[in-house]
Amino acid sequence: MNMQNPRKRSKRQHIVPQFYLQHFACEGKVWVIDFHSEQAPYRTNAANALCISDFYTVSTKTEEQDDMIERCLSKIEGAAKPIVERLLKDMVIPEGRDKETLAVFLAALFLRGPHARQVELELYEGMIKAFSDLYFADDTVFDREWQRFVAKDPETTLTKEDFRMILDESVVKGFMTRESYIASF
Repeated sequence: MNMQNPRKRSKRQHIVPQFYLQHFACEGKVWVIDFHSEQAPYRTNAANALCISDFYTVSTKTEEQDDMIERCLSKIEGAAKPIVERLLKDMVIPEGRDKETLAVFLAALFLRGPHARQVELELYEGMIKAFSDLYFADDTVFDREWQRFVAKDPETTLTKEDFRMILDESVVKGFMTRESYIASF
């Protein structure tokens, strides 16, 4: 922790702001359906819903576990909350700076959750596969890479056709660090 700023780090991080969740709550509780488990739907306080430990925490030059992104999102939420409340309560359409603040808030809602990270990962994997397919579509390139492979492993039992089939049927699986997601966010 940075000794110049000894504040407590926020570990429980909401992927949807609490104030926003409250608008979907009944008596302060929201329904939770976990599509990734067999658990039955249940109700919980909005403060406990859609929290992921250290979801936005990153490693920086000064701190191993830095919640700077969570703090930034908190500022965005704080600025947008009265605008959203006016919009919902009084149907006041934001203008000027309020309109910009609301646009940033809505963009952050879209980009900050697991779905956006999944889309990013799938785009990354898709581009790698597309580049690979494009690269090996050239028969000269394919032949050169096949010769390199055989030179490195002259005992191989793979045929050139097997090599082509493996390349064509390969599925790219990627991994991105939290820092990579945050950088693109």
